[in-house]
Amino acid sequence: MPSQAETVIAVNVIGFVLAMLLIWAIVVAGAVFLGLCVYNDARYRQNPNAGLWGVLSGFFSIAALIYLIVTLTTKDQPRRCVRCGNFLPSSYPGYPGYPGYNVPGGEFCPFCGQPAPFLHPAEAELYARRRKRYLILWIGSMILAVVLAVVLAVASAAMSIMAMTPFMAMTPFAY
Repeated sequence: MPSQAETVIAVNVIGFVLAMLLIWAIVVAGAVFLGLCVYNDARYRQNPNAGLWGVLSGFFSIAALIYLIVTLTTKDQPRRCVRCGNFLPSSYPGYPGYPGYNVPGGEFCPFCGQPAPFLHPAEAELYARRRKRYLILWIGSMILAVVLAVVLAVASAAMSIMAMTPFMAMTPFAY
């Protein structure tokens, strides 16, 4: 039959392990949210490597920082038709940001006549909303993980002190 001290220690260890698993699950969920945020931002910016940036950012948070630096320091490049390779003029009606964007005929390359690789404004708005939602979820999950880690540390210290109190009373030293 285990003693009361052994039972208290076992309960503390089990509680600590369960709390650590919960914190780990929250951090993993946060990594998924960060990867989805980066992926949706890259899709919004029509980055051809959106999937790669999203996966790398999910596994390695430093990749999200690298992505941020790359996107903020890169000048806007002229769009290129993926079918014929010609640069699309910025004055072209199908070019995002042009006042006549999304006009009839503006969705096609003026050189080859094939559909141009532009996001529809509704699709761009969808990616913008998603990246904001996932960024908020990532920030919230990281704050929750830190708060739970602090609570776990304080609770663990308090339980250790409480578990040791009866033993300290039995020591032969007088205080």
